[in-house]
Amino acid sequence: MWRTPDTPDNAAAFAKPGTQHGETAYPQVRMLCQMELTSHLLVQAVMESCAVNEMVLAEQLVARTPDHSLTLFDKGFYSLGLLHAWQTTGSERHWLLPLKKGTHASWGVRMPWCVSTPVHRRGRSGRNCRTR
Repeated sequence: MWRTPDTPDNAAAFAKPGTQHGETAYPQVRMLCQMELTSHLLVQAVMESCAVNEMVLAEQLVARTPDHSLTLFDKGFYSLGLLHAWQTTGSERHWLLPLKKGTHASWGVRMPWCVSTPVHRRGRSGRNCRTR
């Protein structure tokens, strides 16, 4: 989130988030970006009002993501629709995201885009599952 100067134009274009005490003083912009992993250079970015959800911004990057790539998502991007679109829109697009704590895998359902390997023990109660 980025704060913008409090001008009438910015107030019209970007939302001011609410708090328990009313609106914040400055309009805010939400930015979602893709970064090249080794150099940390921003490859592409989308910006919108802070009232727009990050999932909506991520959908704008689906068509612009290069083929033959691996995208690492934050754990908040768990959306089957987004992840399926990410993988099937181009050629050889792969993604990884950390599972939420306490997530349990169900091996009774086969998904056509996911091949699983056996689950291995890690620590006392943790599990590590691999997909490709």
